[in-house]
Amino acid sequence: MTSSSFFFGILFFIVMAKGILQFNEPFLVALCFLGFVWTVYTKLGSDIYNLLNSRYEAMVSYDRDYIKKYRGLLKEVVDLYKSRVSLYRRLHRMGKFFKAQTRRYIEFRETELENQVNQYVVNQLELTSQKEMAFRNQFQQELVTKFINQLKDQAQTKGLTIKLSDAAKPLTVAQLERFLTTLK
Repeated sequence: MTSSSFFFGILFFIVMAKGILQFNEPFLVALCFLGFVWTVYTKLGSDIYNLLNSRYEAMVSYDRDYIKKYRGLLKEVVDLYKSRVSLYRRLHRMGKFFKAQTRRYIEFRETELENQVNQYVVNQLELTSQKEMAFRNQFQQELVTKFINQLKDQAQTKGLTIKLSDAAKPLTVAQLERFLTTLK
C-alpha cells in the first residue's frame, strides 16, 4: 500500500468516527459509483484513451482527405469559371458579326441534330413495326395451325374426315367460320 492510499484510509475512518459520514443508501451508491469510476480510470484509462485517439485520428484523416478533394473540386470550378469568363470576354470583343455567325451555326447544328434524331426515331419505329408485324404473322400462323390440328383431332374422334392440306395456309376469320359450320 502506498502512503497516499494509507492516508486516505485513515482520513476516511476519522471522518466516519466523527459522524460526518453516515452509511445510508445514497452514500453507499455514491461510494460504489466513485469506486467504479476509479477502477475504470486506473485499469482501462489507457485503453479508452487509445480507442478514442484512434477514432479521432481516423476522423481527422477522413476530414483531411475530404478537404483535399473539396479543394481540388473547388479549384476545378474556379478554373472553369475563369475559362468561361475569358471565353465570354473574347466573344464580346469579337463583335456583333461573329456572334451572329456563331448563333446561325449553332441553330444549324441544332436543326441538323434534330433532323438526325427524328430520322433515327422514324427508322426505329419502322423497324419495330416490321418486327411486330412479323411476330404477329408468325403467331397467327401458329395459332391457326394449332386450331386446325385440334379441330382435326376432334373431327376424327367423331368419325368425320376433314380435307385440308397439311401446310396450313393463313386463314381469315370468315374462312374459319365456314370451316366450323362444315364440322357441325
